[in-house]
Amino acid sequence: MTPPSDTHIVLIPSYNPGHRVYDTVRGARAQWNPVWIVVDGSDDGTTEGLQALAAQDDGLRVLVLPENRGKGAAVLHCLDEAAQRGYTHALCMDSDGQHPAERIPEFMACSRRTPEAMVLGVPVFDASAPALRVGGRKICNWWTNLETLWMGIGDSLYGFRVYPVAELREVMRRQRWMRRFDFDPEAVVRLGWRGVLPVNLPAPVKYLRAEEGGVSHFNYWRDNVLLTWMHARLMVEFVLRLPSLMLRRSAWRDSLAMANASSELALMACAPHRPLPEYYSDDQSRSGFVQNLFGTTAEDYDRMESILGFGTGVWYRGQALERAGLKPGMRMVDVGVGTGLVAREAARIVGNPSLVVGVDPSPGMMNHAKVPHGVALVEGRAESIPFPDQQFDFLSMGYALRHISDLSVAFCEFHRVMKPGGKLCILEITCPEKRWSRFLLKMYMKGLVPMIAALVGRSKNTRKLWRYYWDTIEACVPPMQVLATLRAAGFTDVCRHIEVKGMSILAEYQATKPE
Repeated sequence: MTPPSDTHIVLIPSYNPGHRVYDTVRGARAQWNPVWIVVDGSDDGTTEGLQALAAQDDGLRVLVLPENRGKGAAVLHCLDEAAQRGYTHALCMDSDGQHPAERIPEFMACSRRTPEAMVLGVPVFDASAPALRVGGRKICNWWTNLETLWMGIGDSLYGFRVYPVAELREVMRRQRWMRRFDFDPEAVVRLGWRGVLPVNLPAPVKYLRAEEGGVSHFNYWRDNVLLTWMHARLMVEFVLRLPSLMLRRSAWRDSLAMANASSELALMACAPHRPLPEYYSDDQSRSGFVQNLFGTTAEDYDRMESILGFGTGVWYRGQALERAGLKPGMRMVDVGVGTGLVAREAARIVGNPSLVVGVDPSPGMMNHAKVPHGVALVEGRAESIPFPDQQFDFLSMGYALRHISDLSVAFCEFHRVMKPGGKLCILEITCPEKRWSRFLLKMYMKGLVPMIAALVGRSKNTRKLWRYYWDTIEACVPPMQVLATLRAAGFTDVCRHIEVKGMSILAEYQATKPE
């Protein structure tokens, strides 16, 4: 059972949400205590069901408003109650199942590290997102950033966020707006004007179809007219506030930099990339898809890798391992060993193949591994390495970071199995920052390489594998998140080494486990 927090609370406004509200509440309660849900004049029968849940759960409280007042009014009602009970921060989320309850602890932890900030969810859309809604929010985001002089608001409409209770109550009590659909965007603008800085964290959003229990009260004309009126009001105030905002802008930048520095753990990455619904339906099916894809294409992997790297992979891997500190006599583990491309070079460097262990979740890949006699191959996952603590002097991972499910968990496992003073080397491909470089690399890796794979590959999935390879590169979290997650796992001397200048796509993440 989750122990109750005396500072942070989850608030869920609810109006005729349908049966999905019960899953939302259960999901939130599994992650946090306490959770309050305010029924905003619902007449769909969910009020009684929620009250029945609360009667059996001390961590759940249901507040009921007799008539519908709007999301902002419902949140304010809860904020007043929360303030009276001493709560300082509130995470707001929708009741309809769109928001990820599993991210609640991450957002709350970030808020605790930066209590002066508002922690804003930045939506990661999947295939269920209506194109009109996704495109339309860009307009609102542009106006919001203009009204706050681009202080760093990642998304103005996504309602999954943590607010400081006192500051939000203050700005809401000073005017009569922010009570309905205009609540979320106007809240971040007015809090920004007060100097409450944003910290942005990615979070998935799911648009449920009616047959899945999805309920939407969004009215295209009414709510867009409301947003237009809101921005008109805010722009008038913005012009009046502009001199003072300009004077405070440099201070904002300094404070924002300090907030992000002090909350580096907020950059900790969980999934290595956003969901890719064109390949798998949800996060739960992702690991099975990846394992099957690599297992069925293992016989083609080495051949295609040689084509992809123009035959340079062997010498580059060996030099990268030596740069990271691999020396003769070291005991090392290669996580995500695959067909043994990194393990072969490691065995050569350490001088004794029996000192090298390879771990991989795919028996199909390991069955095609060409490693020296003595190298042990063990089935296992990066998030659960099947070895006791402090076993290895060196840990490597070659181009598999994008295929694990949770970087935070995996890096903690790396730290656990490494000896004090042990060295870490993760080889990875990252997306170029310049558009033309990214375009050329994408044409090569998602266009030419899959075409070659279709011609020379023996498996029908080989072409899909290399298209997926590029899509994971393009969607992968930025290097600074990888570095921050390594530091959060306890590593020191963390850096991203680029050996060939101008070829920043080939990255070597290096780190040390402290003595």
